[in-house]
Amino acid sequence: MRLIIFLFVALLTCHSYAFNVKKVDVFYVGNEPTSQAVKGAVVGYYDLSSAKNIQKSLSLKLPNNLKDATSYMGDFASSNKGQEVLKNIVAGYQGVGKSFSLGVKELPAIVINERYVVYGTTDISVALDFHKKFKKAEK
Repeated sequence: MRLIIFLFVALLTCHSYAFNVKKVDVFYVGNEPTSQAVKGAVVGYYDLSSAKNIQKSLSLKLPNNLKDATSYMGDFASSNKGQEVLKNIVAGYQGVGKSFSLGVKELPAIVINERYVVYGTTDISVALDFHKKFKKAEK
């Protein structure tokens, strides 16, 4: 069993002692973790490998010469399926940008209220329990 190491990092300088979770962001690579709801909070899941994987899959379908590849991509990008694929690529890179802006340094990671990061898990209940214990100890 992989040892899960939790590292709690304050992302902002101000302190709040109330355990009031409004937002939970789960960052991971690969298989999507089991989706969990948090009462009163917005939960987001971000696979940071999705955009790269979609692009790789798309490039495997491209013809070998530039003229045919350009024609293929033009047709593909204007199709409904192509629009959906491009939208998914953009969403994937937005997740990467979000993780960077929140200061995530390792994966998997859960960010609570855009302030605290729990590394080593994608299980929201584990991260929230750890957060709650941390907040009590911080008082």
